[in-house]
Amino acid sequence: MKRTLLHKETLILLAFLGAILLFPALFQILISFIYSFWNVQPGPIMSNIIYLTPNLAMLGIALWFLHLDQWSFSAIGATAKKILPGFLFAVLSLVGLYVILPIGTALFFEPKSLYVSAQVIDLDYTLSFLSTWVVAGVCIAFMAWGYLMNKTYSVISEKTPDFWRKIITVIFVSVFFTLLHVIRYQIAKSTPIEMGSVAFVFAYCIFCSYMYLRTQNLFVPAFMQAAYAFPPLGLTVGGRLVLRSVGFIVPLLLLFAFIILLTETYGSWGKLLEFQKEDQKEEEVESS
Repeated sequence: MKRTLLHKETLILLAFLGAILLFPALFQILISFIYSFWNVQPGPIMSNIIYLTPNLAMLGIALWFLHLDQWSFSAIGATAKKILPGFLFAVLSLVGLYVILPIGTALFFEPKSLYVSAQVIDLDYTLSFLSTWVVAGVCIAFMAWGYLMNKTYSVISEKTPDFWRKIITVIFVSVFFTLLHVIRYQIAKSTPIEMGSVAFVFAYCIFCSYMYLRTQNLFVPAFMQAAYAFPPLGLTVGGRLVLRSVGFIVPLLLLFAFIILLTETYGSWGKLLEFQKEDQKEEEVESS
């Protein structure tokens, strides 16, 4: 009986993977074909619609499978009270990015080798920011961490130690996430994607998976994914900065250490913003 149930859950997982690979790509290809056929150059609004369509398709598929498995939003860490601490987590990480890297490269490499640059805030910037931070990041998080990660973990045999179940799950989700990224890139652009970019996406997905597992807040990887896809400010190389030099690697490691510190202390500051203590007190009063 247990083996039959596990087999069924595995088939559901495979169906989800097939749907995620097929339908968003079809929507993206269809819209691109329509614009190419009519020889129309999309403006800022339509460009963001084209960008969001595959993401909304992924969200729809993830929500349907969540409903199929009868999983609530609270089961995957996606309740409304988690939005604020998830957003604040990404903002603090960006503050670390724009402070630690420029100052660190100035200390360990040379002054003015890396500095923060503001972008022009126009209609295109505003639409891209809203579509990425409000929609795209959340859609991707529901697909990758909300459903796929929890489903993959559930189909792995319970005889496997919990630590290795999580390791296998994270690697599987990261491989699939990277594959999906490569497919969408190849559809959108004719040039082949660089292996360095593929490796970075894979590593970033592993890091986001770690943050999700430690915080149990789906909006942490959602907003961190948005921060990666569309950072509000830029970092400009002002001098001869070598990425493999100690002057860049040390500040980068300090940045990762800062984000890890935010992750590991989330139980203190993040849960406070979720008003979890107040909820627990209300439950104690009701039970008494």
